[in-house]
Amino acid sequence: MADTEPNPARETALDQLLAPPTGTWVIDHDATSLSFSLHSFGMRTRGRFGSMNITIAGPEGALQTRAVRRAYGRGMAKAVRNAHLDPETDYLRIYRELGEYEFPWDLTQSLSFALFRTYAVPSIGRLLDETHEFAERTQQRYDDTALLLEEVTVHGFDSPSGREALRRINGMHRMYDIAADDMRYVLATFVVVPKRWIDRYGWRALTDRELTASVRYYQALGRHMGITDIPETYEAFAALMDGYEAERFAFDAGGRRVADATLALLTTFYPRPLAPAVRLFSRALMDPPLLAAFGYREPGPLARRLSEGALRARARLVRRLPPRRRPMLVRDMARIKSYPDGFDVRAMGTFAPGCPVHQRASA
Repeated sequence: MADTEPNPARETALDQLLAPPTGTWVIDHDATSLSFSLHSFGMRTRGRFGSMNITIAGPEGALQTRAVRRAYGRGMAKAVRNAHLDPETDYLRIYRELGEYEFPWDLTQSLSFALFRTYAVPSIGRLLDETHEFAERTQQRYDDTALLLEEVTVHGFDSPSGREALRRINGMHRMYDIAADDMRYVLATFVVVPKRWIDRYGWRALTDRELTASVRYYQALGRHMGITDIPETYEAFAALMDGYEAERFAFDAGGRRVADATLALLTTFYPRPLAPAVRLFSRALMDPPLLAAFGYREPGPLARRLSEGALRARARLVRRLPPRRRPMLVRDMARIKSYPDGFDVRAMGTFAPGCPVHQRASA
């Protein structure tokens, strides 16, 4: 067993290793001597040397965490809970814990923003507008999307609840003539937008293991949804998304109506007097091509600085909080309002006219 008592020489060496004020470093260890060297591994810590991005790998992660805590001070380091898992085989658990423990708020916001981006592709935004669902039942469409996706993440692809959620998702998609390219693009936004959001606004960046797990999770989801030619790497997903948006983003009246309805729903999550500020805050997080595609006004540099500054201030606060001990689920969030008495996955979403479930829901 490695010695875990304070060792001034070891801590001096660690201080020298972490001396640069910023940057990404990796600490690997020898299981018996706890010697340190540059390699590949993840935890965010902040102390007198500034902000470092460190990932802990291997079964002795707890020993490494204690060593870093001694160097930086009590409570200034958080171990990455999934560092011992293999993203190639444990991707479902890693991704689930990202949403339940590590980044519950960030993933909810970024996945919502990912879907919002897709409305700027006319073939997608126009189709959603023609269903009238976003104009007439915006809250329920938001809730159903979030809850169905969570059923798969929480219970797994092969669980009864996960399989039923996938049947509902696929059943809804089969009701419409959706191009394979559009389906592939939407899948890419689920991979790329959260990663970019967390890198920019999260309390720490995603580790390489977490990014690989996210890619593997959405590859599996895509296969269960019958999506073909799924990208093999994050870089390929990013290239697909960026290229698709550069080619397809354009103004469409239907897409604008869906975007307006979604922003109107967003304002209901906060006190009514804050609605104008929420709209401005939301536009300040949109990039120029997205604003142009919806015909929204540029919010201006001051609004952008304030909005992004608020998100980064939140990240600094979360970085100092203790690790989350209980999972945060979408179904427990106050913004989910359609099912106060619980929900039945089999009855969620939209159904073709004449379907018995559709008739019961309309009664």
